[in-house]
Amino acid sequence: MNSWIEIGLLALAAVFIISRMLAVMGRREGAEPPALSRPPRPAAPAEPTPTPASEADAGPPPALGLEAPGISDVRAADPSFDPRDFLNGAKAAHGLIAGAFSRGDRAALQPFLTDEVFSVYARAITEREATGAAAPEVLRLKSAEIIEGEVDGPTVRVSVAYAVDVANEARSQTSREIWTFEREARSPDPNWRLAGVAAAS
Repeated sequence: MNSWIEIGLLALAAVFIISRMLAVMGRREGAEPPALSRPPRPAAPAEPTPTPASEADAGPPPALGLEAPGISDVRAADPSFDPRDFLNGAKAAHGLIAGAFSRGDRAALQPFLTDEVFSVYARAITEREATGAAAPEVLRLKSAEIIEGEVDGPTVRVSVAYAVDVANEARSQTSREIWTFEREARSPDPNWRLAGVAAAS
């Protein structure tokens, strides 16, 4: 999809660029902050799964996200939806949202989250500030993959599975999460908002 903070003009430019990224980027009930940031117990790290040689030699994968369940329905409801552009935006959005949450920057978070998710994130930031718990730091986004799409009336949702290296209280680990973004398919507002976060099974 073609449509998707510093001092003075730099801050204004950053906000504009971030908004454009989110514009090219779908909701699960019971939204919660990322597992990497929920004190006091981070999720246990998951071991990477080796890729068999036969799979490695099988050639390039299908177009990003096209084979994920429900994506054809999303494309039908929103013909401008492009999985590759959406995934690029989703990667940028992860860095923005995770970074703002780590800094406790509520103002930076609010435009990019649904009201429900923002309420949960803001509460988690307040609790962290009250206890003095260390903020997590995303070291590296290892992977991002579209895994599901959904059409719910006028709303379209797309879920992305992330694997990220995270530093939290003097140790690092790999956190695996599923973020779901949503927007109104026929709305003139092209922006997607984070509508849910769940630990990946």
